[in-house]
Amino acid sequence: MTALHSAVAKKNRSDQFVAMVVEPTEDFQPSNWQDTPRAYRIVELAGNKKHRGDADAWRFLFNRNAIKNGKVNRWAIWVS
Repeated sequence: MTALHSAVAKKNRSDQFVAMVVEPTEDFQPSNWQDTPRAYRIVELAGNKKHRGDADAWRFLFNRNAIKNGKVNRWAIWVS
C-alpha cells in the first residue's frame, strides 16, 4: 500500500520567548492586557519562556494585576 500524500516532517521548534517587565516612557493607557507601549525602558528580565502559551499566561497575570490596581507604570511584554 502506498500513501497518497507525502510524509509530514515534524519540526522540533525550540523558540524562546524572552519575558521582561518594562516601564513605559510616554503616556500609556492600555485598553487590555495585550497592549504594548510604543516606547519603554526595560526594568527587569523575567527570563525565557519555552512556549508562547507560557509567555502569554505570565503576561496576562502581570498586566491584569497592573490594570486592576490602576498602576500601569510597569508592564509585562515578551519578544521572540
